[in-house]
Amino acid sequence: MNDGVCLKKCYHLFCLFFLLIFLFYARSNVLIRHADT
Repeated sequence: MNDGVCLKKCYHLFCLFFLLIFLFYARSNVLIRHADT
């Protein structure tokens, strides 16, 4: 049971980390596009 909870937490952290990277990547892309124009 404890392992399941740990797995859920790890999955949650991984999702948050992925989302953070995606947002950062999108923001940098927008900044680069804005600088181009």
